[in-house]
Amino acid sequence: MAPKRTGFATKLHFRESPFYETLEPLTDTLEMPKIEQHRSALPIRLKLSQENIDRLKGDDSLRIMMYCQAEPPGINSDISFPQQLEIKINDDEVKANFKGLKNKPGSTRPADITGMTRKLSTYINEIKVTYALTTKVDAQVLIFQTFHLTYQRNIDNAYRNTLWW
Repeated sequence: MAPKRTGFATKLHFRESPFYETLEPLTDTLEMPKIEQHRSALPIRLKLSQENIDRLKGDDSLRIMMYCQAEPPGINSDISFPQQLEIKINDDEVKANFKGLKNKPGSTRPADITGMTRKLSTYINEIKVTYALTTKVDAQVLIFQTFHLTYQRNIDNAYRNTLWW
C-alpha cells in the first residue's frame, strides 16, 4: 500500500514543549501504512521558499524538524517514530535519536535536518524515509509524519518558560 499524502489540511498537533515551537509545515503530512515484514520507503521533496531561506539564514534559532506520531491526528500527541527508521537527505544519512528514553513516552525529540538541507530556492531537497516493523502500532492506526519550520528556544528561555510548573 502506497503512503497517502494528506496535504496541509491534516495538521499534526503535538504536546507543547518548552524547547520547540512549530511555526509552519514545509511538506505534506504523510500517512505511513503499517509494515510488519518488509521495508517501505517514502520519497519526499522539500523545496524551500526564498522567504523561509532568508528566515533560516537570519535566525539561528529556526530549524527544519521532522515530526512523527503513531496515532490519528489529535491534540497533544507525543512525538514517536517507527521502531526502525532511516532518513536520508540528498543521499546523506540523518544521525538522530528517534527513540527517546526507554519507558518514557513523550521523551522523543523531533529530528533536526537543518544542516543537511540545501538552502537554495532553486534546489529541491530529496528526502527518503525508510521504515519497517511497525507491528507495535495498533492495526487501526497509521503513523503520520511531516516536516516543519520550528523555533528552537535556548535553554535559558526554556527554563524560564517552565518555572510556572
